[in-house]
Amino acid sequence: MLSKRMFALLSALLCLFLTGCDRDSGRREIRAAYYAEGDALFGFESHEVLAASDERLCTLALQLAMSEPQSEQLSCLFPPRTMLHALDISGHGVVTVLLSEEYSALSPMERTITDYCMVLTLYELEDQLSQSLNGVVITVEGEEGRTVRTPDDLIGSTDWLRLREHEFTIYFPIAAGLLPNTFRRTLADREEPAEAIMEILMAGVQENGITNPVVNPDVKLLGVEVHNRVCYLDFSEDFADLERSAEENLEAKLYAIVNSLCELPYVDRVQFLIHGEVVESPLYEDFDTPYSPDEDLILKE
Repeated sequence: MLSKRMFALLSALLCLFLTGCDRDSGRREIRAAYYAEGDALFGFESHEVLAASDERLCTLALQLAMSEPQSEQLSCLFPPRTMLHALDISGHGVVTVLLSEEYSALSPMERTITDYCMVLTLYELEDQLSQSLNGVVITVEGEEGRTVRTPDDLIGSTDWLRLREHEFTIYFPIAAGLLPNTFRRTLADREEPAEAIMEILMAGVQENGITNPVVNPDVKLLGVEVHNRVCYLDFSEDFADLERSAEENLEAKLYAIVNSLCELPYVDRVQFLIHGEVVESPLYEDFDTPYSPDEDLILKE
């Protein structure tokens, strides 16, 4: 009888011991942050992982944030093949993250949002870590910049961080007229779509990969502003004057800009400026007045 009681007692103690071990080495919840399509800007998905060291938990959390979310309302903005090469937590609670060079392919606004996806993901772990977090430093292979980010930096910033997908019809000049191309760009609310259109036109890379810029590479765009449905383009110099002797198709180049910008629903005309001033041009008639789009130049499919 005594041996049975002793066995039962030992069994109960063993169960308590195993339960305690399971609690100490059990599972932990990770909440990975993603870009949200709705008004929240950021959204979270929860995952369970085995308990681990602080560095291991942070690494697992970031790896989840770098993967595709299950919800269709959330998006992972990390470029394909981006790798987390290293993660370190200092004695002062600063997490330093090293990412592969693919991360640098993000636009500045996308990168800011993705940085904060990592910051929010790591700070969601704070109650499960052995020390408080005092910031996140995100480094990228081949870059020297080091900025400490915290969730508090996001206060008052969510409006200008919100991204939206835009589809632009961009016209490129060819001998026969204007060739329409379709481009998609992700822009923040604070970014002016007209600037994105000019960036595409000045780079000059068409859908088919052919390079066909509308301005000489030496020309600088000093500013883009829209007032009363007129888009004002301020150039460093008259882009046509650079190639007077050999330039062809000048009209198509000018209207490639005008027609492309007037595809925006809030732009009806385009005014060209040189160093902030309205000027006349020997190559363009009425260069000192706003231009309206010329639909007759557009090539039909």
